[in-house]
Amino acid sequence: MKYYDVTHPLIHRLGRANTAGQLHYNASGFRANAKSAELWVDVSARYSAHEPWLAVILNGAVIARFAVPDGRSRFCVYRNKNAEVPNEVTVLRETQAMFGDCEVTVHGVETDDGGELVPVRERTLKIEVIGDSITSGEGAIGSPSEQDWIAAFFSAVNAYPWKLGEKLDADIRVFSQSGFGVTCSWDGSKFGALPDFYEQSVVFSDEKHDFSSWQPDAVIINLGTNDSGGGATSGDFTDGVLAFLHTVRRCNPAAHIVWAVGMLGSPYPDELRGTVARFGDDNYSVLQLPEQTFETIGARGHPGERCHEVAAETLAVHLRK
Repeated sequence: MKYYDVTHPLIHRLGRANTAGQLHYNASGFRANAKSAELWVDVSARYSAHEPWLAVILNGAVIARFAVPDGRSRFCVYRNKNAEVPNEVTVLRETQAMFGDCEVTVHGVETDDGGELVPVRERTLKIEVIGDSITSGEGAIGSPSEQDWIAAFFSAVNAYPWKLGEKLDADIRVFSQSGFGVTCSWDGSKFGALPDFYEQSVVFSDEKHDFSSWQPDAVIINLGTNDSGGGATSGDFTDGVLAFLHTVRRCNPAAHIVWAVGMLGSPYPDELRGTVARFGDDNYSVLQLPEQTFETIGARGHPGERCHEVAAETLAVHLRK
């Protein structure tokens, strides 16, 4: 067998702070293109309460989704394939970042002795998506009857950020946290203000993020649902939005910024529309996303995959303009 470390130049790593295979955020992972009869992935995990889940995409189609065993292990992506034809493999973290738990690292991939990695096709665009449980894909998989807050019901591949990337041929980076908002969390806690963590490389750490290493063409922000639930006033919310917009612009000077409203309620709609003038930035827009319906609801009262699909298409049409 041939072993390729995850830092190999032919392995394309996905997600913020993924320097050596550490998958901190949902939709982080790697992409590789292999001409081989078989392919295995070397992975390790550490967790107590919340197990990390991975999704495996082969040539554009999801072929597996599973919880990673605690400790170090290998899993098979495929065997006995035609080694003359390149196969694009993407492995993604399905679950969001958790508080000091749910760690997963990809160490490398293995092919058969006659296999080899070939260059990965570069995507056309780079898009960063910032948000809360909706962006984290909470409830994007599972029955609408499910109400337990567990890792199994988070899905990056079913959520609108990844779907948007597929529609626009873009690399996607997600920075989201369930229950967080612009000014507070769902229960009014000021700890749950996501902008306070935006310039950190890994959420809940002190390491600064190097924004120059990856500059997006667009930044999508979908926050506000938890501010409303947490009792934030419209004035506090608008001030927080404007401050965060200036931070995002400073960190991403050329990106088009979209504030996306909706999917699970549309709080502060007039205030958000008013920020267009107050922000004074021509490269910024506000977009209404479709709300979930009885037919498109997912687990835990959150948008299901069908709602995420319509939201991704709405964003794609907007960004194509």
